[in-house]
Amino acid sequence: MAAPSSPRSSARGEAGSTFVASVESLAWGGPGLVRLEDGTVHLVEGVAPGDEIEVALEKPQKGEAKRARLVRVIEPGPDRVAPVCPLAARCGGCDWMHLGVDAQEREHARLVRDQLAHATGEPAPEPIVHRAPRALAYRTRARLHVSTDGRRVALGYHRGRSRDIVEPETCAVLEPGLLEAARKLADALLGLRGSGEIAIGWGSKEGARAPVVDLVLEGEPPATFWRALDDAVHADLGGARVTLAGSSKPATFGDPRPVQVGFDGAPLVLPAGGFAQPSDEGAAILARRVKELANARDLDVHELFAGAGTLTVALAGDARVSSIEIDEAAVASARENLARRGLTAKQSIGDAESSPIPKRASVVILDPPRTGARGACKAIAEAKPKRVVYVSCDPPTLARDARLLADAGYALIGLEIVELFPQTSHVETIAVFSRGKRKAGA
Repeated sequence: MAAPSSPRSSARGEAGSTFVASVESLAWGGPGLVRLEDGTVHLVEGVAPGDEIEVALEKPQKGEAKRARLVRVIEPGPDRVAPVCPLAARCGGCDWMHLGVDAQEREHARLVRDQLAHATGEPAPEPIVHRAPRALAYRTRARLHVSTDGRRVALGYHRGRSRDIVEPETCAVLEPGLLEAARKLADALLGLRGSGEIAIGWGSKEGARAPVVDLVLEGEPPATFWRALDDAVHADLGGARVTLAGSSKPATFGDPRPVQVGFDGAPLVLPAGGFAQPSDEGAAILARRVKELANARDLDVHELFAGAGTLTVALAGDARVSSIEIDEAAVASARENLARRGLTAKQSIGDAESSPIPKRASVVILDPPRTGARGACKAIAEAKPKRVVYVSCDPPTLARDARLLADAGYALIGLEIVELFPQTSHVETIAVFSRGKRKAGA
């Protein structure tokens, strides 16, 4: 390949100036790091380690890192692959589809390890990585955005760092049948002026698998929408729930609750519109590993942020489990999931961030939201359980909370990654802490 001519650049590096640079590494959140001749570091989306690229500087946003826009790839790095989705460069859903699967796993492990080591001041264990059974068509649920101006309906995912909707004809990471069901519902909104979100997943209809939808909508849908929705539920949807802005309660058709396959192969019912992992297979791997890492046979276990019981049903088979969850609908689902298996747990409705940890608990399990669990970690420090198993979808907040646990005398002794989000920079981590250990791996 002929050497490219160097783009001209402003000596002061104003917005729009172009530069040639090599991608040094990937940063948390997905972008690559490039260092310009003046020593400044910029974040660039859509690049791979080792890429030689031309970038155009963007106007700095107050409080944000410096960014640059990818103009072209001059010479691809060894990890770059051709995305299977033609919209990958525009859609914000799969920001790492241009990386090979091996590279995705390697970068996830490095970023998690580096975040934890930086926060605790100690080397983090080398993560054990659990590869996704499927790198494509793995999602059994998704959240899509819908917008309509009265004449046309747009359905899809947000463009990266934008509220614009990218409309896929097919989705490479979503199981077949789900996008089609969401599109059928969205098309029935024609005539509305408004926007909303459609959560789509698999539920149950007369004992068989069927799509279920949860729609949150700004604006009043046309009368024909309600008829179309009722017809769809009678035909092929398992159920639907519609929440209009300003309404006191949602309209429900059929049974809109998603159903996930548990770690034991039995169904787990989830609350409509509630939290769930993106794939049944990934959630099962996660629950199995949490159960094994808890090592809690015949012990007292306290679970925080328990949700609909995905982890609870795995733990309650051989431990005495108490749990706390703030969402009443999720607790109701967890009770149903336990009862179906003949299991019991002491369940409470409350805020895990402000509730004390039972002194009898030998093991604490927590799976907090992306914001982490600062308050819960302070409660753990006061209660002093022997072992903590922390499930996280956000390495920066996991690292922050790991620092709190380290200050309380806990050592990080195990680190595992479950690839729940192939093709993306997102990662699910299981971190195991033990009280009184002096170093990682002890």
